[in-house]
Amino acid sequence: MGRVGRRNLRRKALLLFVFCAAVVLWAAPLQPTGNHVGVQMAPEELGRYWEHRIPRLMQALDIPGAAVAVVVEGRPVWTGYFGWADQEARRPMAEDTLFQVGSIAKYVTGWGIADLQDAEKLKLDGALTEYLTSWWPPTDAETVGSLTIRQLLSHTAGTGLGPINQRYRPDDPDIPELRAALTDHFQWTGAAGTHFSYSNTGFNILEVLVEDVSGLEFSAYMDQHVLQPLGMADASFGLQPDRVERLATGYDARQRPVAAYVYPESASGGLFASLKDIAAFVAAGAVVSTGATPNASVQRLYQPQTAIPGVYGQVFSHYGLGHFLEYLGGEQLAVSHGGQGYGWMNHFHLIPETGHGIVILTNSQRSWPFFAQLLTDWSRWLGYDSIGMGVILQATAAVWVLIGLLLYLLLWRTETLIRGLVTGRRRLSWSITHRRWPGWVQLGSAALLLAGLAWANSQPYLLLTAILPKASSWLGAALLFAALLLVVESVAPQVHTASVSQQRVSTSSGAELF
Repeated sequence: MGRVGRRNLRRKALLLFVFCAAVVLWAAPLQPTGNHVGVQMAPEELGRYWEHRIPRLMQALDIPGAAVAVVVEGRPVWTGYFGWADQEARRPMAEDTLFQVGSIAKYVTGWGIADLQDAEKLKLDGALTEYLTSWWPPTDAETVGSLTIRQLLSHTAGTGLGPINQRYRPDDPDIPELRAALTDHFQWTGAAGTHFSYSNTGFNILEVLVEDVSGLEFSAYMDQHVLQPLGMADASFGLQPDRVERLATGYDARQRPVAAYVYPESASGGLFASLKDIAAFVAAGAVVSTGATPNASVQRLYQPQTAIPGVYGQVFSHYGLGHFLEYLGGEQLAVSHGGQGYGWMNHFHLIPETGHGIVILTNSQRSWPFFAQLLTDWSRWLGYDSIGMGVILQATAAVWVLIGLLLYLLLWRTETLIRGLVTGRRRLSWSITHRRWPGWVQLGSAALLLAGLAWANSQPYLLLTAILPKASSWLGAALLFAALLLVVESVAPQVHTASVSQQRVSTSSGAELF
């Protein structure tokens, strides 16, 4: 290659790099994190900063509505309501807006179990066989006899995740009864007490246990012994039809509205509450709190029970009794839990020893990056360099870099393909019998990519889409582009140099190309 050729090659590489970088910077909802947050900021200053920052984040991530609260020394000190409770009806987020808070219910259920323990009606290490009277897992007695309440609370009982798509209208007369639903979907994932395996089923068994031990319906017991004593006036397990109009409309990962729904079970994810309710609950969990539930019982729930492997382990080091644990700055215990359902995502974090907490409720399934941004702000405000959820921001940046590199490669190959067709170095050929093995590899790779994209598009929920909602769309588009490019390259293979030279001679002498 001559000097002019190398110069043109460098120019093309630079132009493509600049173009791809510009596309990524335009498309990526990357926002600076914590640049204006410091430990000297008063809570109201942090609130004013978020009043400007949160709407920008929501717009960048296509989140319709959010409600955020900050807790300091066991007291809610700031709340903010942003966007729409119902985007189509233009109903704004407000203090009386209800949310389906999902698995935050597990943390609340843990308090109900602690209350029964304080009343000496059960023991955490007591076997289920001592307490269950109205239902029995559909398995052998020896296996069930080894299960304990502590194992159910810590996701180490070996019970399966349970169904996540079994949703019903609040007024549906065909909602299955709790025990029948448990029987239909019960599964084992391994021996009890051996490993962490996130399980809705385990907490729904605890729902039966609370009813059998207390003699009350689960929702009634929790209302009398946890929700009302803590001042959670709008919170309830289950959603009455006359309260549906106060519920924010959910929106899925594709920003489609989701109507109100309930599950047959409540303990694992059936709590409905306002921001004020969840902020009061988080505040009561502080060691410095003077809440109605005894602090000694709550603190027992904070003890690490099992290390967390896999994806969850990238964010949280341990699971306690009803919540995730991590150590900020390597030493300061923080407890937290998310609450994700179809059309909903919520999260809280609490440092029990200092009473500092944050609650983030949204009516969107695109909110994990939003949580990561606000939690990183919050942790830096408290003087910590990082927080577990911040790994989402790192992953987001890495995926956008990958998208930029993939786009660069695809544009380079597209330009090369077009130039090859123009100069005759590539020639369209629909012949199957004469296709060489590289063409078949390209076609096979394209077929696998297209099949994978079709499968991903058909799924109601994908972890990648939830964590990286905007980046995953761009990554899918880039992979579709790659599949189509492979198809075109396979039917327009390169021709041998001798054939190209012969073609040029024929062309120059006036001969036909074909």
